[in-house]
Amino acid sequence: MKIHTWNIQMYTSLGVISAIKDLVQTSPVPVVFDHFGGMQAALGLQQPGFADLLDLVRSGKAYVKISGAYRASTQAPTIPM
Repeated sequence: MKIHTWNIQMYTSLGVISAIKDLVQTSPVPVVFDHFGGMQAALGLQQPGFADLLDLVRSGKAYVKISGAYRASTQAPTIPM
């Protein structure tokens, strides 16, 4: 297991992630995309850029922070009664 002491964290959009995909692949440190990588829940899994984000995560060069769900959706969570 390779342990990194540094990483780059970015708050950005899927469009930017697609544009910098090659740079991330060659980065000497992993890149962390916060707030779900900027994806929008309403646009689904086929939204532009999501496949690129998945490719980067699968390659081990990037991680996605599961934070700020309110940024990914305009709908409030349902609370069971």
